[in-house]
Amino acid sequence: MRVSRATLVAALAVLALALADLPSSGAAAADAPAADVPGIGHVGLDGIADPHVVRVGDVWFAFATSHGDVNVPVAMSADLHTWTLAADALPAATFPAWAEGPVWAPGAIDAGGRWLLFFSAGWRGDWRRCIGVAVADWPAGPYRAATDRPLTCGATTEAWGAIDPLPYRDGTGQLYLAWKDTVSARQLWAAPLTPDGLAVASAPRHLLDGEPGWEDEGIENPAMVEAAGAWWLVYSGGWWTDGRSAVGYARCDGPLGPCTKVTRDAPWLATRPGLIGPGGATFTTGPTGEPWMVLHAWDPARPSLDAGGARQLRAHPVRFTVTGPRLGSRPPVGVLEQARHEPGGLRLGGWAVDPDSPAQPVAVAVAVDGVVVGTVPADRPRPELAAFLGAPGAAIGFEVVVGLPAGARTVCAEAVGSAPGDPFPLGCADLR
Repeated sequence: MRVSRATLVAALAVLALALADLPSSGAAAADAPAADVPGIGHVGLDGIADPHVVRVGDVWFAFATSHGDVNVPVAMSADLHTWTLAADALPAATFPAWAEGPVWAPGAIDAGGRWLLFFSAGWRGDWRRCIGVAVADWPAGPYRAATDRPLTCGATTEAWGAIDPLPYRDGTGQLYLAWKDTVSARQLWAAPLTPDGLAVASAPRHLLDGEPGWEDEGIENPAMVEAAGAWWLVYSGGWWTDGRSAVGYARCDGPLGPCTKVTRDAPWLATRPGLIGPGGATFTTGPTGEPWMVLHAWDPARPSLDAGGARQLRAHPVRFTVTGPRLGSRPPVGVLEQARHEPGGLRLGGWAVDPDSPAQPVAVAVAVDGVVVGTVPADRPRPELAAFLGAPGAAIGFEVVVGLPAGARTVCAEAVGSAPGDPFPLGCADLR
């Protein structure tokens, strides 16, 4: 076996840089909290709950649930750090006649020269909450009613209404809408929209349900993202009024599912110092084109509704890997340490770690003669390395046997980064 010395030196150099910013050993069990990242965390706005952020040129617009006398608060930022309340996107003068406030979890999207705002409100004269759509010529509004009745009040007759609408589109430009059915065993849904975005084009598709455990049988705030060769459904679970709220995700086969829950046993993001009851996560494009997550969390000084607290806007860079979203933007690092022939095939082993999330195993792609033959998680115990990285207990090793006959071959391993085409090389070996 011959492992490239240049590759090894490069990996250790990158690792040395990553080590300077790794969390302490006490943070090994989860992603580093947003408040621990310089410039991230509370960005100066109380009462911004269920945020949906869109980028228009070099400006970001955040839409939020009603707060005080403002039906749809809109905040603006030039850097995702400093925000200014700008307007009420759906003021009383243009509020739809069929609806009554408060408005919950609005989401906006550019639809061919005009903007659409999807929102949940009470249906006047009806007991249900329903989803409506309004239009405007500018992302901050003011929006005006696009229809004289709701878009949907739920996917099934058992629903008591529909909330938390979020629009999105696929690579072809097709528009979709995801939402939650309230007081229903079947909770998260999505449907394609007509080209103008003003109507549901076909029957809704069921995405996911809440389960006992950390979700407390209730999930909401669906956000669909296409990244790293898959669709990801990020959602909130647990009780929203305090620190029990948390964020999980599922992997989906397409923009309408089906979806497989990944965070069944524990959430992806949960309460921690400086981040109380995270929820309402949505995604936007950051200053240099990288993905950012925007969400809300409770004011640590008043960490619940009962304590008179308010939810606050948070923002954080993220990466999507083949195993799901990760906080931060640094690539994984590691080394291919062994590659040899043995009965039954080729054995490869080494280690890889995500500096931003050392407790979350990264995926390692294995290639033989330039062809990727499989992916294996780096989830085997390597206590000596984990301790050196400041993450004792984290499993960062990998080992795999590729079932190929003996012969001259070149084998390589790569830690998969934020996109399938953006891996970090762990090393190659020439076998004879």
